[in-house]
Amino acid sequence: MSSTPGQVPTMIPQHIKLAPVWTIRATRLCAQIGLVVLVVGAGSINRPDGVLFVLIGAGLLAIYAWMRVRSSQVHRQDVDAGRYLADSLRSGNRPSPVVPEALGAAGVRLEPGETCFVDGAKVEIMQWYGDPVVLTRRFFFVWGSPLAWTFSILAIFGSWQHNRKKAKKAAPRWRDPEDAQLWVTDRRFLLHGRSGNQSWVQIRWQSIHQALLDKDGVVLLLDENEHRPMKIRTGTAAWIFVLYQFASRRQIFLPQRHRWSRALASAP
Repeated sequence: MSSTPGQVPTMIPQHIKLAPVWTIRATRLCAQIGLVVLVVGAGSINRPDGVLFVLIGAGLLAIYAWMRVRSSQVHRQDVDAGRYLADSLRSGNRPSPVVPEALGAAGVRLEPGETCFVDGAKVEIMQWYGDPVVLTRRFFFVWGSPLAWTFSILAIFGSWQHNRKKAKKAAPRWRDPEDAQLWVTDRRFLLHGRSGNQSWVQIRWQSIHQALLDKDGVVLLLDENEHRPMKIRTGTAAWIFVLYQFASRRQIFLPQRHRWSRALASAP
């Protein structure tokens, strides 16, 4: 899209794409399996199947390493795009509007006088929350032979490990990724789910209590539910954050990425 004097094109960078959540979880599982397979293969390296195990394990670890490198590249590209947009806006340029063709195809119209800057970008929506968990408190000990004592210690350790895993699984984290489309205007975010009930959600600027830049998305704390943040997960998080700040508050800055998960996990 060509720019006109005094305007900066706001066509969202299409080449910056973030891997879906399920692929990241799959590659982490590959890394865990690969490490086990590699250790098993190294222990039997003198056997023909030992070499095969080593190769398979190394291959799974290589997939994980490639995903990490790719993720870092996406983050750098996003930061560069966000800085370019911020520098252009500081120079006096203004975002150029786009025709919301995808919005019109969905049967939705803009409000009178409303201007669209992003038209139907593919994102993922996630919610931050934890699950209630009931821990089992047991103390099991059998008197008798050393074998019985050993069994008692193993049973207590197993119960502790079980509770630890339950608590970790139920801890607050980003959950329920849902594919969606995003529109950004001079008044609001518009989100349309691409799976499930395919509902529409509008988030007006005045309903946003706070917005933060996370490592892989824009985190929104809404006035109506401040204690359950939502994340717009996208590979162009920094770029969208800069555009949001300008459209909603006429502010132009690109903050450091906020490690949201760690911040909330350590909060009282």
